[in-house]
Amino acid sequence: MGIKSLSREMVKGIQEIELKTENLNELEDVCIKSPFEGQMLKYNNTTENWKNVESPSALYYDRGDPVSEDFSVGDFTKDGVWYDLDLSSIVPEGATLVHLRVKLCAPSLAGIQFRKKGNVNVVNVSMAKTQVANVYYYQDTYVICDSNRVIQYIVGPVSWTVIDVTVRGWFKE
Repeated sequence: MGIKSLSREMVKGIQEIELKTENLNELEDVCIKSPFEGQMLKYNNTTENWKNVESPSALYYDRGDPVSEDFSVGDFTKDGVWYDLDLSSIVPEGATLVHLRVKLCAPSLAGIQFRKKGNVNVVNVSMAKTQVANVYYYQDTYVICDSNRVIQYIVGPVSWTVIDVTVRGWFKE
């Protein structure tokens, strides 16, 4: 009789499970529930590994603790036209959504908008704007990036004191 077992090293959080069968190919359709919320493991008889079959389609990756902002006021063209913002030096290939931290300050009410590169309508955009003149405003926002990790922004012609944008993380499949 063939024996397949899962050890703690193979699947974190599971003590040990033994599945006994005459034919290991029969394990192909066997699923077991993991002790972690929402995880189901399925045996792949081709690779002889267990796979999490109920994981999210994309996972969030925290960037960690950047030393400084990625973009500041001088990096943005401020004329009310959409421009590309290339994140490829920060965000890895395969990322589909980026998490940005935006810090703003201006002598009047003003804002910055972000969108997926290639979108033409202004309905599906992320926006951050000042609430009071000369007061710092912080906002987290999420923007879909294209396969080259490029998004677009638009900033109005205001005498900005601060526009700081930091990539905090990204979602990747």
